[in-house]
Amino acid sequence: MKVIFNIEKMVNDLGGAAKVAEAIGKHRTAPYGWIARGKITSDILELIKLKFKGTNIDGYFETTTTE
Repeated sequence: MKVIFNIEKMVNDLGGAAKVAEAIGKHRTAPYGWIARGKITSDILELIKLKFKGTNIDGYFETTTTE
């Protein structure tokens, strides 16, 4: 069993890559990089929490059955 953070779902739920990037002051393609790498830094998550009040980051952690 493995726990993953579903970055793509979070970005989509927050209005898409361009909206998220603009809100946190990053280039519009930055969210695509997070999705492609499957990684996002805690600094970025902090900015997202600040700009998108009420976002439940915990809701994007998912358990998979693959390693």
